[in-house]
Amino acid sequence: MSNLMAGSLNNNFQRLEDDRLEVISILINNACNLHCRHCYLQTHAQDEYLTHDQWMTFFSTLFADIQPKILCFAGKEVFVNKESVHILLDAISLRNKLQPPDKRRTEIGVITNGTLIHKYFDLLENISPDYLDVSIDGLPDTHDAIRGKETFKKLEPNLNWLTNSFPGPVWVTHTLCAENYRSLPDFLSFYSQNHHMNKFSIGFYKQTNLSDSHLKLSEFDISELTDVVIPKLAHLQLTQPMDIIFEMDCTQADLIEHFAKAGFAHPVDAIASNVIRYENGLTLHFNTTRVPTGLWRSVRVTPEGFWLAGEDLIEVHQYRENAIGKLDEYGFDTVKFYQAGLKSIKKEKILFYA
Repeated sequence: MSNLMAGSLNNNFQRLEDDRLEVISILINNACNLHCRHCYLQTHAQDEYLTHDQWMTFFSTLFADIQPKILCFAGKEVFVNKESVHILLDAISLRNKLQPPDKRRTEIGVITNGTLIHKYFDLLENISPDYLDVSIDGLPDTHDAIRGKETFKKLEPNLNWLTNSFPGPVWVTHTLCAENYRSLPDFLSFYSQNHHMNKFSIGFYKQTNLSDSHLKLSEFDISELTDVVIPKLAHLQLTQPMDIIFEMDCTQADLIEHFAKAGFAHPVDAIASNVIRYENGLTLHFNTTRVPTGLWRSVRVTPEGFWLAGEDLIEVHQYRENAIGKLDEYGFDTVKFYQAGLKSIKKEKILFYA
């Protein structure tokens, strides 16, 4: 789920190291300048949005008390307006104030479509996220077919800036679907050679009632991916080392089993990262989560302040129904909210698989 939750996680995939919340995924708004065919975030406000001051109150207790490993601004599109960007940057400043660099420190990341980021180059040069994920869904023509006409034209100059000027790691977040999985080797070569990208986080399309059914991967597609397409990656001609993360979660049990039988994913462990290194400098990470981790390890917070399990993020129209509650109901106290979440799930069942 982390590909949707928090993109690449800056390659900080967490095994069961301790009993704490690791990933907070923030939806800062319900606005975007694109209309992507595979987007699951097709919803309207379900209550009043949190104000800037309310977000800062939430972040204060989050950074001081919970101290998650990752805080990701996952959507809908952070750079669509100044208000969202200022919440992001003020959150980074607050983190810097509350968490000394020599202590446990929350990494802050952003998932973006990359087409609007040029408006904020000057701000990002002064204060920036720890990592940034740019969503790209194929070679230029395929990307446009999924995300809209001339979308790549708007994205390309910003990719060049990110490669040359952004201080932190830049990842390409890629959603494999029926229209792009065969071109994966060419996709990786194109962005490596033309835009010097060498970090890729790959998830798999999850169909919803509002997204395009034509993008769904069939069993044949998945077999071709594991038996034909991925083996080709060992023969890519690379000019620099490359990391590729494949993410699969407990809602994709059949997919995990298929990758395990193909020798890519770990065949048993509840939470695992199986790493394969090739002589051409390519490293593949197959991150699999066979058990639910929501509310315990991964939480989504919506623009209205709903606190949800990570596994519930796809069903956007049920956010209110599935939420443990709203932040203001607990005085924005993240410790109380986290404890309430733990009481609402059978945590012992999860620990049984650890």
